Amino acid sequence: MKRTILLLTVLFCFSVFNNSMAQQDGFLLDSVRKTIATGYGPYTSKMTHYYYNLFNQLKFDEVIINRNSFPDTADWYCTQKNYHFYDAEHRIIQDSLNSREANETDWTSKYKKEYYYGNAANIKTTFSWDFTTGSWNNGNERYIDTLTPPEDYRISYLRQYWFDQTGQWKNDYWVDSLFFPDGLINLIKQTYWLVGDPDISVCDTIVYDYSYYPDTLFTYQYENNNGYYFLHKIYYNNDSSTKYNFKYRVMFDNTVDTLYKTTWYYDDDQHVIKREGAWWHPDLHDWLTTTTITYQYNQKGLLVQKDIISGDHQQTKYSYNDDDLLWKEDYYPEAGNQSYFITHYYYYTYTYVGTEQYETGNETELLFYPNPAERIIYFTNLQNRKKQYRIYDVTGRMLQQGKLGINQNSIDISGLIPGSYFAIIHCKNQVYKGKFIKY
Repeated sequence: MKRTILLLTVLFCFSVFNNSMAQQDGFLLDSVRKTIATGYGPYTSKMTHYYYNLFNQLKFDEVIINRNSFPDTADWYCTQKNYHFYDAEHRIIQDSLNSREANETDWTSKYKKEYYYGNAANIKTTFSWDFTTGSWNNGNERYIDTLTPPEDYRISYLRQYWFDQTGQWKNDYWVDSLFFPDGLINLIKQTYWLVGDPDISVCDTIVYDYSYYPDTLFTYQYENNNGYYFLHKIYYNNDSSTKYNFKYRVMFDNTVDTLYKTTWYYDDDQHVIKREGAWWHPDLHDWLTTTTITYQYNQKGLLVQKDIISGDHQQTKYSYNDDDLLWKEDYYPEAGNQSYFITHYYYYTYTYVGTEQYETGNETELLFYPNPAERIIYFTNLQNRKKQYRIYDVTGRMLQQGKLGINQNSIDISGLIPGSYFAIIHCKNQVYKGKFIKY
């Protein structure tokens, strides 16, 4: 379950820790350049530069655009600067966005986010600049992440918005998740309040049924008692090369409508090589494929190509340097179109002297996939065992930890910012480690 209060740290890239954690090289993202190819030829349209403080935390980044759209020429103009401020414990306390138009000379502070860390909750508040009054407004939204003891097995966060008519914060969206002691989700409650009438709310409830787990998982989603509920059935075939997710709408009179299915195909290394989405056509009594996504990997298990066919054909290619860092991304809007985008990522090396001791020497390398990943990473399933995991950045700070149930082989990384990380998983008396890239 995604936590809304992001664990914001530095935009780092990964370095493998040596046995003593004494001295090693790491990587920091220096700049990103976006190139566009048109009928006139390719040209760099935008650059982003990153700057860090003495603790290798992202201090600010600036966005520079090219006002000339012809090849081999450039008219660079800085249009945006993002500043990041930290407290004595190296926690993010404020993000500030300054911007200006291409014909302006003065900078304007338009948005900022402030972070508060308490014993019972963490709060992130977003402010916007009021040009009429010439001051910051009271905040247009904020997130409250409720902290509970680990033994409660619970995650809860609340989103609120500033209601000008009353001059108060009003509830907007609340998520409450309950977990079994082995880390499996038992129940999720989602509550929505109506904008403009904050006293009225509707509630969805998702119930997880593990009666046939891990072969099959059932989830039941009840939406405000509207006369039906959605049933999701997720299961694997016998050789674990295919995974299915069927979505049904079940009326309270027990009539069932088949709505949608998603199919994942895996190779022998448990990489997702294809994903298909299909709607059920009641008149044809057959599945109509709407989206097909295929994935290709190199010998190291890193994602090198992603193809999406959903009306148009979109293709993304990933390349890496010698340190397995993401080097560039090629994006083709549709098949046969000569226009495309290329994004280059540039890194520089720095030396870090560690202060903590970690598991060393006896770890087994673990492969994560897809790699890079956006929201969920998977690893080779450690069958019939409960597990604990920890995720670190390059400075050795632990950013995320948790428990995984029997046969659970995925970790939600949506709370991490883009960069490279490494994870350590404890399973009985064995320690596993691996690296992955979040994009």
